[in-house]
Amino acid sequence: MLCPFTDVFLSSWCFVGALLHVAVSPDKHRLGGSALAQCFSQLGDVSPDLDDPATLVSCFRVTQDLLRDSVLSSGHDVSDGGLLTCLLEMAIAGNCGAHIELGAPGVHALDVLFAEELGLVLEVPRAAAAEVCGRYREAGVRCVPVGYSGPRGPNAMVRVTVNGQQVLAEKVSTLRNWWEATSFQLERLQANPDCVAQEEMGLAKRTEPSFTLTFNPQEELPLLQEMALPAPRVAVLREEGSNGDREMVAAFLMAGFQVWDLTMQDLCSGKMTLDSFRGLVFVGGFSYADVLGSAKGWAASVTFNPRAQAQFQAFHQRKDTFSLGVCNGCQLMALLGWVGAENPEAKDLDGATQPGLLLSPNNSGRFESRFVNLGIEESPALMLRGMAGSTLGIWVAHGEGNAIAWEQHFNTGSREHPLFNFFPFFSFSFEVQFEVCRCVCVYKQ
Repeated sequence: MLCPFTDVFLSSWCFVGALLHVAVSPDKHRLGGSALAQCFSQLGDVSPDLDDPATLVSCFRVTQDLLRDSVLSSGHDVSDGGLLTCLLEMAIAGNCGAHIELGAPGVHALDVLFAEELGLVLEVPRAAAAEVCGRYREAGVRCVPVGYSGPRGPNAMVRVTVNGQQVLAEKVSTLRNWWEATSFQLERLQANPDCVAQEEMGLAKRTEPSFTLTFNPQEELPLLQEMALPAPRVAVLREEGSNGDREMVAAFLMAGFQVWDLTMQDLCSGKMTLDSFRGLVFVGGFSYADVLGSAKGWAASVTFNPRAQAQFQAFHQRKDTFSLGVCNGCQLMALLGWVGAENPEAKDLDGATQPGLLLSPNNSGRFESRFVNLGIEESPALMLRGMAGSTLGIWVAHGEGNAIAWEQHFNTGSREHPLFNFFPFFSFSFEVQFEVCRCVCVYKQ
């Protein structure tokens, strides 16, 4: 879970851990200006404040020390919505239950739950709870246990009691549905309602990702062990509006290749050729700002420049080359007919390879940015050798990721097209099935 405070990546609730409340303004329950007051169309009289800045400084320093010592499992700041909202956000994010017991004699439950006083809620291993509380106390900051987390899963219960009286007992899936209800209502006004309904149904049974590594990333890559010196030369090609090229160069350098930064102008002018390269990488971004559609401007600069077109065709026809396209680069490869074509040898009147795949706008009608599971399957793909059986988490971000057959798009045929032939070694797990990952690797042997 990416916790708001300190922007540090901490693990989500995944085991039975102790929950601690770190109060920067202890024994204060001011509701002025709170979300609760707004729900009742009120402003309130007294709003939360930082009464002692030195306490906040001490709290920050101790928390940073605990982070460096890897003691904290997860955490969240108490802010909008108060202590209860903070706890529920952690439970929802971790897809985990919780048992909370809050004590404030003489204070109304609403004040305890919804006062937006400065503070933190931390999850630590139960064996470390006493030590953590002690470190805060030594710094003059109140830190008290308020319950524990667990178990996992959408059916896990969240129970909250205040001064011995139970005020909440619901499944975490039910709480998540309530939490997301307003967002889904807004989504129906700006996205495909069918896609919104599909995601909403999947939310009730959602579980945490299951990542698997079948290889040791610390070991030397199998490909490096087989490559003869000098290492193969790879061209990282970019166009006006491309991005991610430096990261791609770094990745291939780490993999042991000789890497060259290449622009379309280099090829169009004849300054460089692809003859000496074994690999050609098309990076992502927004070439020509995607004014004509994703990568269409880039594809035009290849198709309508005789020198560049000849270079691309010669490289593609060689038997000792490989190509990689990511995002905008994958769109380019589809437009050039390098992926998805049923018959890669089919040519149009100009001798160019006919496209077999169209990556059209997402069914949702929206630009999609999501973190999805990616399964790597057995295949001849060079860059995935030794990784079969792994499940990794990856980001997808695109507006045109709906893969359909080119001839089906133009109603020229009704036969089933192998849409995912260009993903022969990836399997995807989505909560919402209206997008594909625009990342493709083409291999040759």
